[in-house]
Amino acid sequence: QLDSMLKAADYTAQPFNLSKFGNVIVTSVSQANSDTKKPAQVMWRDSYPGGTSGSRINVASLPGGLVLDQNETVIFTEVFFTFQPIFPGYVVLSNQTDIYAIAAGVPRQGTMTTLPP
Repeated sequence: QLDSMLKAADYTAQPFNLSKFGNVIVTSVSQANSDTKKPAQVMWRDSYPGGTSGSRINVASLPGGLVLDQNETVIFTEVFFTFQPIFPGYVVLSNQTDIYAIAAGVPRQGTMTTLPP
């Protein structure tokens, strides 16, 4: 199910070619430790169309200074895209530009510490 949603990002990004110039990474981070001073753990990662090695999620310092309490989980979605203008020099972004965006959400039901099949 998650793979289908990630593939839909291609359609959402049109007319830009996300599968050629971008990547979407979804990461589940959970605080399973009773000692919340210990860093949370990455429970799973999935991506489309590339791998997950480019993720900027660092459990030692979560984005925005987010601190998880015991048994809390957050799902991060990162989007990477390299924008290349058709006519360099004729628009504000005249050269190749790397774009990065991140969003976070909390699961409403369950902890999502495992990725559903």
